[in-house]
Amino acid sequence: MASTSTYIRVHPQALVEYIQDDSFYYADNYSIVNDTLNSITSFEFSKIVNDPFNYNKIPNQLYLIDPIINKFGIADPDINSFLQEVKYPNPAPSRFDKVKIWFPIYWTFADFAGMYLKIYTYNYTNTIKYGLSNFYLDSSNPIDINKLTLENDPLRLYDTLWGKSITLYVPSVNAESQNRTTSGPILGTINYNLTSGNQGLSTTSPIYIDFRYLTSKQVILGTTVFFTTPPLLTSTPQAPQYSNLAVSITEATDGDYFLINGIYNNSISEFNAFMNTLASIGQQSYILFTITNFEEGLPQDTTNIYVYQNFSTPYQYRPIFKFTNTTASIQVQMSLINSASGATVNQVTEITVSGTDIGKYGKYATPINISSALAATIYNVKPSNNMLPAQTAINYALSQQANAMGANNNIKYVSYPVLTNITNIVADLVDAISNGETYYGLGGLELVINPFDNVIKMRVAERSGNVLNPMSFPTSGSTIQLVFKSSTTALRVDLYMESNQVDLVNGVLVFKILATDYPTLKTIFATNSNFYLTITTNSTETVVYDGVFSLLEDVPRNVNVAVPTTIATNITEETAQLTFSLSSLTTGTASTKPIISTTGQTAQQIIDAQLTASQLKQIK
Repeated sequence: MASTSTYIRVHPQALVEYIQDDSFYYADNYSIVNDTLNSITSFEFSKIVNDPFNYNKIPNQLYLIDPIINKFGIADPDINSFLQEVKYPNPAPSRFDKVKIWFPIYWTFADFAGMYLKIYTYNYTNTIKYGLSNFYLDSSNPIDINKLTLENDPLRLYDTLWGKSITLYVPSVNAESQNRTTSGPILGTINYNLTSGNQGLSTTSPIYIDFRYLTSKQVILGTTVFFTTPPLLTSTPQAPQYSNLAVSITEATDGDYFLINGIYNNSISEFNAFMNTLASIGQQSYILFTITNFEEGLPQDTTNIYVYQNFSTPYQYRPIFKFTNTTASIQVQMSLINSASGATVNQVTEITVSGTDIGKYGKYATPINISSALAATIYNVKPSNNMLPAQTAINYALSQQANAMGANNNIKYVSYPVLTNITNIVADLVDAISNGETYYGLGGLELVINPFDNVIKMRVAERSGNVLNPMSFPTSGSTIQLVFKSSTTALRVDLYMESNQVDLVNGVLVFKILATDYPTLKTIFATNSNFYLTITTNSTETVVYDGVFSLLEDVPRNVNVAVPTTIATNITEETAQLTFSLSSLTTGTASTKPIISTTGQTAQQIIDAQLTASQLKQIK
């Protein structure tokens, strides 16, 4: 037995999951309704059903009134005489498919009056249409809104977090079409009753899905009508696609980690050939591994891994179990995603980790005893022209610097350039504030570029309702760039991975614009002052964020360059005293009067003079 899910994005704000499960049998009172106005017969559950969560029933159905203006009415056979209903109470269980309609977690139907889902297929000769659902949801009806389920485990797909859903039951076309003999459909089956025993359902026709949002609701003389968006027609095969497709997770033999692969006909090499075949016939696809750790049966961290090539190379995964010491498991869902249509097929597997094996993947690694290990001597060698002065001179200069700063101050030495402060941006039309920090919306951030190397660090967020969450970028298979572009010239800046501060999962990006790129930027700036943050996947480049940039030479800083007279005078006098004293020391005519003060600048001059130890004793 197997369950296969196919995901179809039927609207930017709606996702249909068509679930075909060999083990799902269902029974409830149903009706066959003949719509003589539109010449179509449909399956619908009866008004009185035994299951309160069975929503695909009368009168939650619509019928077409005017196809030109997309006008629909409520299909109730007790009111509309042209709807002829035949009831079938207490049927035997039959194979059913589930249709799960997903909405974004923040979705409220603010601009729509509801939604409508029509599902249909054809008869055995593929000439007559038969309906399986005409379900609608009225967003102004609290009873209908309560049918939406807030998912405990939201689904992240197509860069959207889907968190609300409603599930419908429809007859399995694949199973019902097989309920036939050589002479026609088998008596008593849905296949027979829906087609009135004439030919039965097609064994080859796909299942068609017509999704629409309801744009408005009107009540005219007591009759309710709805107007919808134009139809958006998609389809899915009636039999599960790629039944030989699966996912495998095995423990590695050469270390404490796991290997994750897609397989086809139980073979990794055939899976690679299968993916290449899809590409060769114009069905280019990629793989998404969604890996979830379970501890004591509770789901923990989830990791998403995208694979766009080298499908025969296993992904190496090492879990971290934080609190369990008895049982744990790793669940892997592999999604085969069509790059063009976005259609998705999922396969799931799980491996259990128990006993002493859990200790290998614990939160804390077992320490290695190195008390008797050989401590090697490490030498750092630098070029001769960068050699430091004598250690005695360095120590003296550091002590003088500490005295000048005060006993309560610490000296910190940084061995590398400090990166620029992080800039917050949000992929939304307006600015937002989170945790006291401003996130600049689209077009709101201005970068000021100077003629030297510029290191730019960004934290990218996305809005989910009233909450800002870090935007997660793919860790492989995609190219993220900071782009400056005019009609004739373009500068593309890749991620500055050497900074060790890039965190794609949490939306932290770092770019380095070289000083040598400044002339190109000036050329671009002459005609276009916009910059773009883009991501390229499968040769398709999309914009995540855009802002503006300016050149520092065009935006001079307003700095007060006046220096107080007393400070300038003290610096001059001290420099003169130090110059005289150093001159005396180096010529052998040192005065017995010590230098009266030193600062960080004087200490540096002491170092530069390369004094001997005997000469340093004369300085206090």
